[in-house]
Amino acid sequence: SEVGDGIRVPVSARVLSASVPEVLDAAFGSDSQRLNVAALIERISNGHVLWEPQTTALGRGRDTWAPLRGRFEFCLNSFVRLLPAGADKTISQILFAIHAQGTSSDAYMLGMVRHSSRGGPKTPFMPFEIWSHAAVFNFRPGIVASDIRAEAGRLIQALMGDTSVDVEADGTLTHQGATRCTDHDRIPAPFPRATVDVAFAAGGGSDCVTATAWLAHVGAPSGSVVVHPGRAKLSLMSAVNDVPDKLSDPRQFFEGTDLLGRVQYLSRELGLDLRHYFICQDKNVLGKGSVAEVVHHMNALAHAIENTLAELGVACGRFHLIDAGGDILQTILAGEDHEQVMPRSERDVWSLLLALCLRLRLNCDVLLVVIAPGVDGQSVWLGDTPMVEDNLLPGRVAVSSRAPSRCG
Repeated sequence: SEVGDGIRVPVSARVLSASVPEVLDAAFGSDSQRLNVAALIERISNGHVLWEPQTTALGRGRDTWAPLRGRFEFCLNSFVRLLPAGADKTISQILFAIHAQGTSSDAYMLGMVRHSSRGGPKTPFMPFEIWSHAAVFNFRPGIVASDIRAEAGRLIQALMGDTSVDVEADGTLTHQGATRCTDHDRIPAPFPRATVDVAFAAGGGSDCVTATAWLAHVGAPSGSVVVHPGRAKLSLMSAVNDVPDKLSDPRQFFEGTDLLGRVQYLSRELGLDLRHYFICQDKNVLGKGSVAEVVHHMNALAHAIENTLAELGVACGRFHLIDAGGDILQTILAGEDHEQVMPRSERDVWSLLLALCLRLRLNCDVLLVVIAPGVDGQSVWLGDTPMVEDNLLPGRVAVSSRAPSRCG
């Protein structure tokens, strides 16, 4: 059904079977290259310097991943229907996959075309069970603040192509010529403070929906905070007004604060005691600015979050970095490869760096939560099962149990 100007809301769905060649042709096209998120997770699981799966079976079996049934499903269902969200949105496709559980355990799902900023239209392609689960990562045992500081330093240096930019012990980025916030700018926090969770929507857009549903799913304390980065003519970080009316223009999903205000309104209707804040993460500065400009902007973002929590009189116990799809995992691995060009224009890249800096500032646990790896169309999932035999599509796709990182 159609709502407003161009938002088509899913009212029903059904599963259709197709041959392997037909599906792979739709997912890959005649000559396209697709990133295999299964291989990214396998590489991180097998010894990344900082991150590890929260469950030891990750990469060896998907039955231990965090299932998205229960409170997540309940909240997501309400958001998709009442925002409303179009059928092509990641949140709509995740919801359908959750509802479609019970389909053959080795079945793959070909989703609706997503218009990716990296290379044009892409089609999500992954097993049903992957769509309905989240992969959660945290820091490896024994990781200390100096390790996190070193990783943040490697990331910002790779992004800027400048080894003179660095990270201080308190998470402040430094570079000659860049101004910085001082301790006098920091708002003194009351003590003792209530402890809350903070969920940061890494990619902007509808990640604020999955972030809200995730906090409900994990039973976050009352008063926990959702932070949504984006572009709007507002102060650096601000609370948003409720939006009681349905969204009617597709631009509301990526411009301004209407989406976040609508999510806040609906979450209150669901009885969730969460606070929603918009933060102005300027992609023009981060993507094209000088090192000094980028350093100043990143420090201002971290400072704004720290001061907002102080004003609320709360401490951050857990910081959840929420990414639907998992292309953020490519950023984690790219930080280890100094020859790889880092995509400065992507919001989730800077969200990852911000999370590392906030870990040093706030001294809290940090969780990287990848909802439905592959769902955003940036990548596909081709892992150990089901096996795709080489002779089905000669010269097109060859998938082995080693899960190649890039398939074409």
